[in-house]
Amino acid sequence: MSDNPYAAPTTEVTPSAPAHHTIGTMPSPYGGYRDLKVFHVILLILFSLGIISALGEIYAAELMNQGLTLLDEGGDFEATINQADALSQSFNGLSVTLFFVTVIFWGIWKNKSCKNAWLFYSHSALPNHFADNPTPGWSVGYYFVPILNLWKPFQAMAFIRDQSSGFTKVGPLLGFWWAGWLVMNFYSRYTAKMDTGFTSTTQAISFNNNLITESIITIVASFLAAAVIHQLSVAQKRKARDLGALS
Repeated sequence: MSDNPYAAPTTEVTPSAPAHHTIGTMPSPYGGYRDLKVFHVILLILFSLGIISALGEIYAAELMNQGLTLLDEGGDFEATINQADALSQSFNGLSVTLFFVTVIFWGIWKNKSCKNAWLFYSHSALPNHFADNPTPGWSVGYYFVPILNLWKPFQAMAFIRDQSSGFTKVGPLLGFWWAGWLVMNFYSRYTAKMDTGFTSTTQAISFNNNLITESIITIVASFLAAAVIHQLSVAQKRKARDLGALS
């Protein structure tokens, strides 16, 4: 207290702690539960369309091979090849568009699901474990960092899985999903390197066969990714309901 009796009284203001949401022993640094329903449904639709587009690319490649075979045999090949080329360009353009749109919604879904995982994690873990787990931003950002993108995105998804459902429910599926993603990317790059111009119908048919294989891998990878999205979205809502985190 001041010795001056005429001085205005003063009070010490203590800054309030930042608002955090908690459903357990410590606060979550990323707020409350995020409902994933909209992004869950959109991604399932996008993956379904991607599978349809990949099937279209398979049909176009098979049709092109038929045209090339007719060319070798001296048959009427022009109509078949022109039709195959038009279909191939259409489905390829659709696949590229769907891929970039899917990347956007996948990133949003994963960011939100990672925030939910941190909320679930706050229910039982110790505060000093926070630094060991991926942040929501890096759970998406790792996809764009060379070398690290070979395993870090999987680790982030594993964190989401462990906090949302536990290993036994989605564990094996997550491994198959990541293997499918890696094989799809590596095979796509391999096929792209083969597209350097052809000097014979045999080479062109071989390239088309690789496109067919790539499309089959894409279908499998898309199915696995859709399954992961569905399983984890359902698991997170169930976990949030069990812990009383739903508003």
